[in-house]
Amino acid sequence: MYEDRKAQALETWQSLMDKSEIRKTVQVQHVELLRLAEEYLKQGFISRE
Repeated sequence: MYEDRKAQALETWQSLMDKSEIRKTVQVQHVELLRLAEEYLKQGFISRE
């Protein structure tokens, strides 16, 4: 189950990076990626190392 959530999280991240229609501006994309990174850190999907 953890691995499924982690895979979905990484797919969401990649989708945000790839689909320009999702991005309104570079600043909006940057803020959203930072927000996702913090959420993924809390869930243990990624680490700061």
